[in-house]
Amino acid sequence: MPLEGPDHFDKMIAGVVAELQTFGYRSPTEGAVSLTGGGTVRSLTLNREGDGDQITILRPHELFRPNSIRTNVFDAIDDSDLVIADLTDVRPAVIYEVAFAHALGIWTILLGSETDASQMFYLRDYRHARVDFAEQEIRSEEFRLAIGTWLHDRSKRFDAGNPYTDFYGAPIPDISAANGLAAGYYENFLRPVLASGSQVVNRTGGEEIRQAVRGVLVVKPPNLRNFFDLLENTRSALVRAFPDMTLRGERGRVYIDTVDYGPRTCAFVVDGWLVDVPRTVLTLERSPRLRRTSSQGRGAVVNQRAHEHLSAVLIERFLEVARLALDDAITRKVEERFYYGTPNDLVEFLLLRDRPLEERPSVWG
Repeated sequence: MPLEGPDHFDKMIAGVVAELQTFGYRSPTEGAVSLTGGGTVRSLTLNREGDGDQITILRPHELFRPNSIRTNVFDAIDDSDLVIADLTDVRPAVIYEVAFAHALGIWTILLGSETDASQMFYLRDYRHARVDFAEQEIRSEEFRLAIGTWLHDRSKRFDAGNPYTDFYGAPIPDISAANGLAAGYYENFLRPVLASGSQVVNRTGGEEIRQAVRGVLVVKPPNLRNFFDLLENTRSALVRAFPDMTLRGERGRVYIDTVDYGPRTCAFVVDGWLVDVPRTVLTLERSPRLRRTSSQGRGAVVNQRAHEHLSAVLIERFLEVARLALDDAITRKVEERFYYGTPNDLVEFLLLRDRPLEERPSVWG
């Protein structure tokens, strides 16, 4: 990302490689990466001993080509899991690129001197890794710690704090899409079924049986496609674990009678626990940012890694916003009555459903 000559570029790449090798990654191999926008740039790939974890580093030099600098740089940032920025002399172009990464919620490591950091008004309260580009190698304990923290936490969503995400609580492109859908899901389903007095009604056996709603378990989709496969996988997991207790939700036969909101249905019911597969989350596939990873008008994924990563981010944001909405809800003991995870996670929860709260899986931290 820096705009200095290749000395800064080369030192940054060498510094990142050296720090990654302290965490067990092998020497890099040359390769090439196809950007979502169609460009191809040279890269370095490192594999970690033991688990084979792979990290690809883009060469900044390769992004600067005639008539394509902005496209390639924006593509590279949008496709990244981590952006490392050289703040030496606080150059406007670099600041713009850092702001772009922050708006997207992408983890950043800011490199520079104490003086450089003090000049960054909006970033002065965020951690900088102090390095000296005048040295032959840019190595420091702060840089190593920043790399190590990212390696440890990169599988978590929305932990990369920056002024934008701290202000909004989410990356800017995800706010209207995931947050809006989650708010609707809370208002139209979670709030009504978790309200005091809601009951599961079962009319499948010739008589009406009622049971108080114990809570809601939401299936976390692995992606934004294959909804019916997810529904079937959920049914199979529940039936295997609870063959005599799993009910399939059906209007007029197995449904939830809410006190003030009318009837609601969900995918399955197990011993008063509602198991829902939220179809509404699939509309996140239309997110403009996610559509960049698919070919125009055909829906075929052209950048599988980027598509899967962004899908996971949007799904997690949807579920997290729904959970946060329940913090201010009218439901009683909400932390005991709401959980989300994979079908197998939900089975594990249900097996422990009658155990004390501290012995059950939780999404409440």
